[in-house]
Amino acid sequence: MLFKRIGALFIALTLAALFSSCVQNSPVPAQPTNSAAATPLPTPTPKPYPEVWDVEGNEQGGVRGNVRAYQDSFYFWNGDTWQADTLRGVNLGTSLPGTGVRDRAIPYNTYREWLRQIAEMNVNTIRVYTWQNAEFYKALYDHNTGADTPLFLMQGIWIEQQESGITEESLQAFIDDAQRTIDMLHGAYEDEETSYTSDVSEWLCGIVIGSEWSAAYIDVTNKETADAFLGRYLTVSEDAPAFETYLCRLADSVVAYQADTYQTQAPVAFINWPTTDTLEHPLEPVSSEDMASLDVELIEGTDTFVCGQFALYHVYPWYPEFISLEAEEDGYYEYLTRLNELHSIPAVVGEYGSPSSRGISHQSLDGDYKQGNLSEQDQAAQNARMTKAIFDSGFCGAVLFSWQDEWFKDTWNVSALTLPEENRYWHNAQSTEQYYGVLAFDSGEERLPVYVDGDASEWEGDIPVAEANGMSLFVRQDESYLYVMATGISGDAELLLPIGYSVGGGLSSYGETKFSFPARYLVRFDSQEGTSLLVADEYDAFSFLHENGPLLDGEFHSVWQYLRGSFSVPGMDKDYDADIFPAGELQSGITNPYHQDFNSLADFYMADGVLELRLPWQLIGFMTPADLQVMSSLAGVDSIHAEEIETMTIGIGNAQEGEIAMGEYVLSGWDAPAAHERLKISYDAMAETFAQYALS
Repeated sequence: MLFKRIGALFIALTLAALFSSCVQNSPVPAQPTNSAAATPLPTPTPKPYPEVWDVEGNEQGGVRGNVRAYQDSFYFWNGDTWQADTLRGVNLGTSLPGTGVRDRAIPYNTYREWLRQIAEMNVNTIRVYTWQNAEFYKALYDHNTGADTPLFLMQGIWIEQQESGITEESLQAFIDDAQRTIDMLHGAYEDEETSYTSDVSEWLCGIVIGSEWSAAYIDVTNKETADAFLGRYLTVSEDAPAFETYLCRLADSVVAYQADTYQTQAPVAFINWPTTDTLEHPLEPVSSEDMASLDVELIEGTDTFVCGQFALYHVYPWYPEFISLEAEEDGYYEYLTRLNELHSIPAVVGEYGSPSSRGISHQSLDGDYKQGNLSEQDQAAQNARMTKAIFDSGFCGAVLFSWQDEWFKDTWNVSALTLPEENRYWHNAQSTEQYYGVLAFDSGEERLPVYVDGDASEWEGDIPVAEANGMSLFVRQDESYLYVMATGISGDAELLLPIGYSVGGGLSSYGETKFSFPARYLVRFDSQEGTSLLVADEYDAFSFLHENGPLLDGEFHSVWQYLRGSFSVPGMDKDYDADIFPAGELQSGITNPYHQDFNSLADFYMADGVLELRLPWQLIGFMTPADLQVMSSLAGVDSIHAEEIETMTIGIGNAQEGEIAMGEYVLSGWDAPAAHERLKISYDAMAETFAQYALS
C-alpha cells in the first residue's frame, strides 16, 4: 500500500510534463465510413483549443474537467490541486419491488437517503448503466452541494445488441442517445414528460460505453470493413477491427459533443469482460468464451483529450471456467493480475460481487467462490475478498454490484420455472440475480410477517388450517415465502408435511403413509437423515429439463438445481461431471436479521414443541405467486406451462400414523408487492474494506 501511495504521488508530480506536450488540434479530416453505408456520419466541426491544459488548474480556454485518468491512477481536482485516488464504487439499479428496469420509478427522497448511506459506506463513485430519471440527478446534485466530500458519477451509455452488429445506422442511433444523456448530465434536457435541470457534470468521473458484448455481436460487426479513424479526441489504427473502429467513432463523438456544447471533458471507457479480453485461454472448454475480443489499447487519445481513457471490466471468479482452470492458487487474483498487465491506461473492475440468495447458479471449479447459496455473512466475506484481489492485483478501481436487490431480474437456471415478465411482483429466493444488493428489500411494509425462530407468539390469533393428534398447523404468506407453524410437536418421530393444490395432481402416499389429498410436494423432517423438500414425480422439473424426463415412477424425488453441464478440458486428460446442487435440503436456523444467530439461508426452526418453516415459492412450484400460477403436470408435455390455482391443501403428521389429514388454505394474490428496506451485513463489511484502499 505504501508503494501505491508513493507511486501515485510521483505520477501527480509528473502530470505537468505530460500535459505540457498538448498542442492545438489541427482540422479534422472527413470521417471514414463503411463502404456499404448509405449515409456517412456528419464530421464534427473543429474548434480551436488551448495549446495546453493548465496543469495548475482544471480549466483553460473555456474547457474544463475535474477528473483525469492517467497511467494507473485517477486524479481528482479538489479546487486547488490534482489529487490521486482509487475509485471505490457501487452500481445503482433503476428499480424498486414492483417495477422494472425501464420504469425508472425511484423517487427523489429515496435517492437522497440512498446517497447518504452510500457515502457512509466509504464509496466515492456511483455507477449507473444508462440514463436515469431526473430525480436521480437532482438528488445527486443536492447531495454533493451539501457534502464535504462529493460522490462522483460513472455514467453509462447503454448499447442494445442486435443480430446485425454495429452498423452505420445503429451507430448514429447510439450517438443520438449518447448526446441526449450528455444533455441530461448537464441539466439541459426536456421532453414531453419531464425536465432535467440539475447539472452534475462537475462530478462526472467517467462515461462508460456499451454492454457485455456477445461474441456473435463482435464477429458480425468485424465482417464489415472499416478504415482508420482519426478523430479530434480518439483515434484508431488502420489495421484495427471494425468493432473497435465503430466504438472509437462513437466515443469521439461523445467527447466532441460535450466539449463543443458544454466546454467540458470526462474520462471514457468501454465495457469489457473475460469473454472478450485479449488473453489466450487454451483451457477454456466453451469455444465461444474465447473466440472474440475487444482491444481497447487500439483506441488512443489525442493530445486534446486530456481527461483520458480507462479500461473497465466486469469480472466474477466463477465464470468463464478458464479462470479456475488456469489457476495455480487463487484464480481470481491471478486472472486479474494478468488482465491489468495488458493496459497502459488505468484499469477498473466496474462490476463484481456476490448474491446472498438461497439458490445458486454457478461456483468456481475449485469451490473457492460461489454464485449464490451464501448467507449474508458469507456474502460480506466473499465481497471483501474479491475487493482485496482487485486492488492488490493493480486495478485502481472497484465498483461493487450492486447497491440494491432487484426483484425483476431473471436467472438462467430458474428462468424456465417462472414467468420472467412477472418477476417484479415477487422475490424469488432461488434466483441469484435478485440478491446481489447491499440493500435488501424484505417483504412486508415494515417487517416480515414471520421470523423463523420458534416464537409462536407471532402467530397469535391465527386459526389452524389443520389439526390432528395434538398438533395444530398454521399458514401465512408474503411476497417471498410460504410460512408454516406447527405446535404440539414431540419426540424424534419422522414428520411429514404434504402440500397439494386445488387443481389436483400429485401422489397420495409416501411409503406406508397416506394423505387425504394428493401432494405435489412433501417436507420430510427426520432427526437422523436431515430435513428436505421432495417433489412428486410428474412435477420434477429438474428431471424434465436435464434428464430427458420426467421420471414417472410414482415416487417423490429430491429437488435439485442445475449449475453446469459436464465438459472436457482441451489438451488435458481430465473430464468434469455436471454440477448440480441439492436445493431441497433444508437448513435449521433463525431468520430474524436482528438476532445474534441470524442465518439468512435458514429454512426452519424447531424448539419446545414449535416448528416454524418457510418455503420459497419457486421451490413449491409457483411460477408467480402474485397471480397464483403454478407449474402444471410435466407428464406427456413438451414444455413447462402454468396453471392458476386458488387454494392449497396442507397437513402435518407422524409418518407412523398411517394417514395425514390435510386442511385447505385460501391463497391471496396481489397487484403490488409490499416491501421494506434493510441494510445487509455486507454494508458494514464493504465500508471497512473500501476504507483500506482509499488514497486520500
